[in-house]
Amino acid sequence: MKKTILIGAFLLICGSGVAENKTVRFAVNPPLVCNNCENRVKDNFRFEKGIKSIKPSAKKGEVVITYDDAKTDIPTISAGFERIGYQPELLDSIQ
Repeated sequence: MKKTILIGAFLLICGSGVAENKTVRFAVNPPLVCNNCENRVKDNFRFEKGIKSIKPSAKKGEVVITYDDAKTDIPTISAGFERIGYQPELLDSIQ
């Protein structure tokens, strides 16, 4: 009985602090024009804290990023673009 109560309490505590993954779409300036541009963005965000996936597309002219909102936020992601020479423009947030 004690085990059941402890396990239930543990799951309740862990479940209440679960962060949500969010997805955002950016356009960047200068625009992505080739595979090298896409790879530069991917390589520089690969180890950024909280980034779950990054999908740059030169063809669409956008970068779609899924991130853990407990570990990072849009201003931090924008600063990451600026560090590698791109000016980001938030297009929308995809839920």
